[in-house]
Amino acid sequence: MILRLSIGKIKPGTLPDYERAYKANVAKTKRRGVKGLLARWFAEDVGDPNSGIAVSLWDNETNMRAYENSDFFKKEILLPLQPYFVNQFTTTYCQVRINEDYRTLRAAAAKPAARGRAPGD
Repeated sequence: MILRLSIGKIKPGTLPDYERAYKANVAKTKRRGVKGLLARWFAEDVGDPNSGIAVSLWDNETNMRAYENSDFFKKEILLPLQPYFVNQFTTTYCQVRINEDYRTLRAAAAKPAARGRAPGD
């Protein structure tokens, strides 16, 4: 799995408008069924409301690069968000080496034990 991390700044005071544009345009990826996209998050920097990080999780680098190079990404995702950027952002790509999904572990632990055994037995 590949994590795509874009860290950057937006114009001061535009976070609510940026979030609306992000939701409206990035939601298109779900409707379009972008190949290989597993999850996506946007997080605001708690120390700077004009900074944030966009994270996406991909099944492999080939699908992520195909998305990044697509007209769909350039025209329907990036273009509507461009007015908010202050050109201070970087994108980093990371190979997931260890994956501990605690949501999955919690869900498994919450299920009734099969054949009278407790979770983890």
